[in-house]
Amino acid sequence: MVARTSSISSTCWVLVTLAVLGRTAAFGFSSSPVSSAPFCWKSNPKFCSAVSLEKSAPLQHLSRYQQYHPCYSSTCLWSAVASPVTENDDKLPSSVTPILLTVLALIVSEGIALSTLPLHLQSLGASPVQVGMSTSAFSVAQMVCCPLLVRLSSRLGRPLALRLCLIGAAVSSSVIAVSTTIPWLIAARFVAGIFAAAIPVAQAGVVDLVQTPRQQTLALSRVSAASQTGLVIGPIVSAVVQSVLYRWFNITNRYAVVRGVFSCSALFALTVLGISTVATTSTKAVTTNEETTSSAAPATVDGDKDKQSASSSVATTTQTNDDKHTDFYVQPSLRIIALAAGWSLTLSVAIYSLFASRFLQYGQSQLSLTYSAGAATVIATQILLVPPLVLRAGQHLSCTMGLLTLAAGLIGSSLIRTHPFHMAFYLLIRVAQGVTDTSTATLVAAASSTPDERANNLGMIQSTRAGARIVTPLLSGSLFSRSCTWSRGAGALPYLVNAALSLVLSPLPMILKRRQQRTKAIQQQPEGEAA
Repeated sequence: MVARTSSISSTCWVLVTLAVLGRTAAFGFSSSPVSSAPFCWKSNPKFCSAVSLEKSAPLQHLSRYQQYHPCYSSTCLWSAVASPVTENDDKLPSSVTPILLTVLALIVSEGIALSTLPLHLQSLGASPVQVGMSTSAFSVAQMVCCPLLVRLSSRLGRPLALRLCLIGAAVSSSVIAVSTTIPWLIAARFVAGIFAAAIPVAQAGVVDLVQTPRQQTLALSRVSAASQTGLVIGPIVSAVVQSVLYRWFNITNRYAVVRGVFSCSALFALTVLGISTVATTSTKAVTTNEETTSSAAPATVDGDKDKQSASSSVATTTQTNDDKHTDFYVQPSLRIIALAAGWSLTLSVAIYSLFASRFLQYGQSQLSLTYSAGAATVIATQILLVPPLVLRAGQHLSCTMGLLTLAAGLIGSSLIRTHPFHMAFYLLIRVAQGVTDTSTATLVAAASSTPDERANNLGMIQSTRAGARIVTPLLSGSLFSRSCTWSRGAGALPYLVNAALSLVLSPLPMILKRRQQRTKAIQQQPEGEAA
């Protein structure tokens, strides 16, 4: 009862804090690109001889001295160099909705499988190793096939690739519904893993549909929120369907109930497939009409558009050439950050059940309530905090803040076991995961030169997380077993190791940003100065 009360109270406090932080990030800083720069004490003539901040401009227009001077660092100029925010930046195109609905449907199916299939396997006589094989089969297939399916989406188109994912989810659920043997159930989970590339394909799809960095961050946060919502709704849908089959249709056979649950999952995926197809077709028709209308505009307007497109293409080409040499270390660095965040997810779900049941005397009801509170916290973080935070602080600083917060939450939750402080630190981990995941995805998208390259990099991030779900449970379980006999901080070793890794990686986003800025500044110099 104490754990339940502390979970609810801590969740309320975290949600209120997120709302306050979101509003502060949205309105606490000026959005003017030049005139409303934030105060920097080093810009005072008594302490600094640099040019006044009132003459600040985007970094490529500053001298080399100004670019590397502390007053012109990204921390001091996060509002001064930001793009002005318009009303349209807070609105996403209607074509994003079918993508979000597809992600929700696919993750709901995954949530149903995660909550229902282990007990179903045990009822068929499966050993714990076989139950683990069903999870590993999904993760291995996702790790191998996710980049391939993302590359296929670059050729076939994002909507068609998402439909293939829906078809794969429907086939997997149908096989589980009709199977009575353990090997077929494991094979069905492998099929589900093959088509489990919805998140990177959806991330690439929504980024392709938006134009401004603000919309890009907003769209990526919506994809993450849809994913977390699906994980929450999935077990609820499974429980509701089982209750309906038992009470209304008087079906008491457990095998029949499980078959009914996965049949409903397959039917839901096919229904969303039809809705997505119709919505995509109507969106294409609207786009075609708009293009026809715009083609009938006066020739002068067309000439202006041609000039703008030509200049933008030249700028894009220049940016592409400048960023090629940095890609070889930027993307691997971001994948390491994604690996650390994925490890923290393992610690906050799978290993936490062992930790809480042994040292906090949690039962299944307390664990379920804690997981629900954590998922709700992540969703609230994605909606309330991440978009304004990334807009004002930037992707790099947001990622650094997420890693530092993650380390603090891991250390606090593993060492402090008194409620409500323990629960507050646990929810802090979930907040940090939401910030780190979205900011990392935003960095991956921003550091990619072309849409196809962006999709491939997002697919590699998802593949890295799938690989983390294979390796980190074994590593965390071993570290947990070794530290259970400690007199102080028993069971805290995997959390402390992950926290140390997060602390080591926390400066990496800002280092990447500084190196990118320095390289671009050198490349933009005239040939005479460079010599």
